[in-house]
Amino acid sequence: MGKLKKAIQNYTKAIELDNEFLEVFLARGSCYDALGEYEHALDDFNRAIFISDDSGDAWFAKADLEFSLGDLKRSIESYKKAVSIDPKKFDVWFKLGEAYFESGDYNQADYCYDKCIKINSKHGKSFYGKAKIFMINQKTKEGMIKIGQVIPGVIVSKTHTLHDGRANPVIGQVDPVLLVTDVIRGIHRKVR
Repeated sequence: MGKLKKAIQNYTKAIELDNEFLEVFLARGSCYDALGEYEHALDDFNRAIFISDDSGDAWFAKADLEFSLGDLKRSIESYKKAVSIDPKKFDVWFKLGEAYFESGDYNQADYCYDKCIKINSKHGKSFYGKAKIFMINQKTKEGMIKIGQVIPGVIVSKTHTLHDGRANPVIGQVDPVLLVTDVIRGIHRKVR
């Protein structure tokens, strides 16, 4: 904490010397965020946006803070602005997808995860997000297969046939019923 406060003092001095220095507002805002001083952080991120409305980094920082504070509507708007400025940043698409997922708009979340995967086909968190959506939509088999591809300890080893002839994945080390019911209830670990 002491180092963050010292950094804030130095950033504040830099701002006194040049109050149009975008990066300093972003850095100081990040320090305030880390200290839990969210109003100050938001003020700095908004100031950075005022200095340069076309700074994807400023919109992204603001959106992340809004998301962490649970303001999904504002965070979605800020992530959308960030992605409109720099549509090649897969991490912005992913975080926009996460915000849509948390808001319950699974179609938009799925779209964002797809955009992220198109830019970075090895982004496991996006596959995980898509798998959560599959499970919520009760496409359990597809969801389990996607999860098995990206999460260690959850292994789709083979399938066996249910009494009605449908294939059913066999999951190692995880009870699939509990996993699916937790996801449907909204109990899931945040992937960041």
